[in-house]
Amino acid sequence: MGWLGSNKQILYALDIVGADKDAEGKFLIVDAPVFSGLDPDEVIISDETNYLKNGKRASLAELMNSTSYGVRDIKVF
Repeated sequence: MGWLGSNKQILYALDIVGADKDAEGKFLIVDAPVFSGLDPDEVIISDETNYLKNGKRASLAELMNSTSYGVRDIKVF
C-alpha cells in the first residue's frame, strides 16, 4: 500500500535509516517516482517506490507506513 504526506517527513525517515545518497547528497529513489501534487511539499508514494540502503532495494512506502507520519496504507493507481 502507498503513503501520502510531507516530503520533509520522507527525507527525515530516510536520514534516520541511513539510506544511500548519490554524489550530490540526494537520496537514491528507484523503480517508481515520488509524485507531488499542487503543493510541492505534499507527496504520494506507490508501493513500487524503493530506496537504496547499502546498495539493496527497500520499500519506501513500507518505511513511511511504519511511521506515525502522513496518511498510511493508501491505494495508489
